[in-house]
Amino acid sequence: MRVVIALCKCNSSKSLYGIRFEQINSNFWEYTWAFPIKESAAKQEGFDKTTIKGNLIEGDEYPGCPFCDAKGFFLCSRGHLNCWNSKKYRVTCSWCGEIGELSNGIDKIDVINNL
Repeated sequence: MRVVIALCKCNSSKSLYGIRFEQINSNFWEYTWAFPIKESAAKQEGFDKTTIKGNLIEGDEYPGCPFCDAKGFFLCSRGHLNCWNSKKYRVTCSWCGEIGELSNGIDKIDVINNL
């Protein structure tokens, strides 16, 4: 089983955290855990360079954002991952400040040098 960590920012507190993804098969990834992380540790572990391609499914035990409990997330057009409360479709990226309307699901996460 392949496991990767993708960096995400809380859309409320702007705090950094990691999301653990487990590859189930060539088409599916399950997100199973989320944990706060410091920027220096994320860089050291290489979590700022993550690629996931396929369908993303929420694991039964996924706790959501460790800062606001949001279980959803979105990518801005620059590839920055943010938590999402699944209520507002007009969002602002916690990384770059980009504002946009959510329209499609995520089928690829390609996070490179977000830090």
